[in-house]
Amino acid sequence: MHPHHQLGFAAVTALWGLLGLAVPSSVAAEPPAPPPYYAVQNVRVVSGDGAVLEGATVLLADGLIEGVGSDLAVPPDARVIDGTDLVLYPGLIDGLTARGLAPAADEGEGARSGGSPFGGGSISRGPEDRPATTPWVSAAEELSADAFGADGTVSKWRSAGFTAAVVSPEKGIFAGQAAMVGLGRVERDDETVEDLVIATPVAHRLTFESAGGFRSFPGSLMGVFAYVKQVLEDARHALRAEAVYAADPTGRERPQFDRALVPLGRALAESEPFLMPGNLPREIDRVVALAREYSLRVVLYGGQGAYARAEELAAAGIPVIVDLDWPEAKKDRDPEADTPFPTLYHRRMAPSTPARLAEAGVRFVFSSGGLASAAEVMEAVRRAVDAGLPEERA
Repeated sequence: MHPHHQLGFAAVTALWGLLGLAVPSSVAAEPPAPPPYYAVQNVRVVSGDGAVLEGATVLLADGLIEGVGSDLAVPPDARVIDGTDLVLYPGLIDGLTARGLAPAADEGEGARSGGSPFGGGSISRGPEDRPATTPWVSAAEELSADAFGADGTVSKWRSAGFTAAVVSPEKGIFAGQAAMVGLGRVERDDETVEDLVIATPVAHRLTFESAGGFRSFPGSLMGVFAYVKQVLEDARHALRAEAVYAADPTGRERPQFDRALVPLGRALAESEPFLMPGNLPREIDRVVALAREYSLRVVLYGGQGAYARAEELAAAGIPVIVDLDWPEAKKDRDPEADTPFPTLYHRRMAPSTPARLAEAGVRFVFSSGGLASAAEVMEAVRRAVDAGLPEERA
């Protein structure tokens, strides 16, 4: 990002801050109605594809952009704002995060028996216990109002130009349903955090992680993949059983309700995306193979090793959410220890992944990953640009 881009974000933040000035309580008991239109004139507009429009007018109505252009007509009842020397950008979207979710209660409950390798409950003995499986959990229903307050954890990202994010639970093999959420503020008594939800569900998230060790099922990566396949088979079978019963219920036993299989069955029937993790090339290979075997609509997240699998992802039609938390050596590492060459190679090549995906025609977006601030996100994007990603694609 160029220095004037950073100034643009600050200027726009100040600009929109002016729109929220409150009227003193002594003037009126009720706040005045906002104008039907806002018009920002003489502003430099940078669009999502990098195209620039100088001296433009941006017209907004009821919080939505009505039009952008150099010769745009401004309604006489619009509130006009002079945008000279300011720059307007589209809001940034965090491709995948858990930011904004309320802290999860560590109940450790599975879908049936309560067995979960993630803490609490009895030890899971097999797939019938549905360990670490909570696909009914919806990010849209788990948002924290405090996080979206004026001083909440979301506020610093909002101030940096992030206006929306794909928010998802992140705990469990089948972690739950992701939602597209606007990063607005919840301040007034008539506002609720649910008002910020733009769309839900937008995907189901998987993690492929088992924390139970070998005392509990699934106790290995092989066990996790076997379990994922079993759940997908169960969801397919439940769909078929429901269809048979609906067509002719006479003399048939009603299919048993399973809250783990219902949302997954709907996802399969309606081709909803499944978010699947894969950073290293071999991990990406597993995701591609699973998507092909079950004809799943998959979005890969992590994706830092896609520099070596860009063509395969393009052929499979799998888009990627690239984690911007580039791999680095641990600060507390043993200085005497040798670092394997593949690890060094992966650290060096990971920032080139966005450029390789762009060259191969793979759709991709960025996520903040484990980065703690928007400044770190911007620096990570600069590293991708330095590694060959065109600025307009960034």
